[in-house]
Amino acid sequence: MPSNAGGTHGGLEERLLMLLPEGRDAWSMPRVLERIDVAYKMCATQAELCAEIGKGAGALLIEEEALSSAMKQCLVGALSAGDPAAWSELPIIVLLRPGPETQTARDALLLPGDVTLVERPVRVNTLVAIIRSALRSRRRQYLVRDQLQALDEAKTRYHTLFVSIDEGFCIIEMLYDKTGKPVDYRFLETSPSFEKQTGLRQVEGKTIRELAPGQEEYWFEIYGRIIETGEPLRFERPAQQQDRWFDVYAFRFGPPENRQVAILVSDITDRKRAESELRRAKDELEVRVQARTEELIRALHGLRSETEERLRSAEELRAKEQQLMQQSRMAAMGEMIGYIAHQWRQPLNALALIVQESYTLYKMGQLHDEAFNASTAQAMQVIRQMSHTIDDFTSFFKPDKQKVPFSVQDILAKTIKLVDASFRHANVAVSVMPQDDTVVEGFPNEFSQVLLNLLMNAKDALLERKVREPAIAIRIFADNCKAVTTITDNAGGIPEDVMERIFDPYFTTKGPDKGTGIGLYMAKAIIEKHMGGRLSVRNVEGGAEFRIEV
Repeated sequence: MPSNAGGTHGGLEERLLMLLPEGRDAWSMPRVLERIDVAYKMCATQAELCAEIGKGAGALLIEEEALSSAMKQCLVGALSAGDPAAWSELPIIVLLRPGPETQTARDALLLPGDVTLVERPVRVNTLVAIIRSALRSRRRQYLVRDQLQALDEAKTRYHTLFVSIDEGFCIIEMLYDKTGKPVDYRFLETSPSFEKQTGLRQVEGKTIRELAPGQEEYWFEIYGRIIETGEPLRFERPAQQQDRWFDVYAFRFGPPENRQVAILVSDITDRKRAESELRRAKDELEVRVQARTEELIRALHGLRSETEERLRSAEELRAKEQQLMQQSRMAAMGEMIGYIAHQWRQPLNALALIVQESYTLYKMGQLHDEAFNASTAQAMQVIRQMSHTIDDFTSFFKPDKQKVPFSVQDILAKTIKLVDASFRHANVAVSVMPQDDTVVEGFPNEFSQVLLNLLMNAKDALLERKVREPAIAIRIFADNCKAVTTITDNAGGIPEDVMERIFDPYFTTKGPDKGTGIGLYMAKAIIEKHMGGRLSVRNVEGGAEFRIEV
């Protein structure tokens, strides 16, 4: 059957459903409706019309001839299915036969809808106006429906919020005395959480004076001012009778003449008590901090005095160390002169023999050019050797400025070279037994001075005790990731009472003309303070052993 799904409004809910058994109306109506842009559906049978009503309709257009008893029952069933909505009254236009009123026409007025009877023949313009009026009426019904749905949704949201919010909610009506002063208020509505937040029960319809006769006056003043000004207010106040603190947000509800206030209230008693405890703890802490500060100030004064005393002691110690260093340098200088003397004694003898030989040849008249040149060359060779000796001693006593890697064997060899002549002159045998080529990081010249000091102390002990076959044995090896150097003599060892003090400054077993007592002290300081190692001594079979670990 013909249908038109278009139209200005479109949709199933705004279409015109038609049942026109008479051929003439069925042929002409679609053209009229398309010209005025109205959506329609031409139904062929009563069953189809009733089925289409269930899908949605803006109005019905039915000929009287179609209103049989079966048709009426069908319409009543379709229009009354379920619980009809209060907003809905479907417009029904019935085209009557010409002539006197019939029982069918009278029965049509009993249909469950907004029935309009139109007698044929009817002008097209009149019918168009009736159809448009019916559709407008239907659209207004849809508007009412939408508004009712929106209102129901708003009510649902309000109710959901009302029953689910954690804060207490209530609406109150302010009560005034004859002078217009707010003196009480009545609870009109409360949320389920109101009782939990306030502790007040079954309050609706009651006044706060009935529930809490001792309620503070500022509650009435605040709510009265909100009604008067219309300005919402958030505040925190205690309610002494309830023994609670409240966080309140209040605003005027409705027009001022209603004298109503809506209130959101939260119980903040625990928070306020915590804040009070925190303030009390803060005050106590401030007192304790003040007392502790005074103690610290006294301690600081004591520490300052102690520090000043330590600084004075450190300054004195530094002065003593400087004095020790100066004495050590002077002793080293004297030792150096002695070493140089030993090293130069043989070259000087050789140089003297060269000069004497040249003089003898000159007296005998045999000092020709070849002999003179040979004597000069020998003398220059001896002089160069003596110059190298000075260079060796100069570089040896020059202090290192920074740590560098060096070979322990190389430094030992250079050190022995410096004292070789002195030891040979004293018939002291020195043997070196390197087991590992150990390399350490430190100050090579200072390390050499330590070796020199230990060697000279061993030589002095051997000579002092007049050992028959004096000997010094030196071992170099690695032990537990450290380079170890041991210097062992056969002078009989160190007495136990001396062993404990051997590294003390100014302690010596030699005479005042043979030692200052700072050599071993400085050696231990160099190894342990400057190079982070360890210098120790022990007695072994036949003598003493000094052990250097770096």
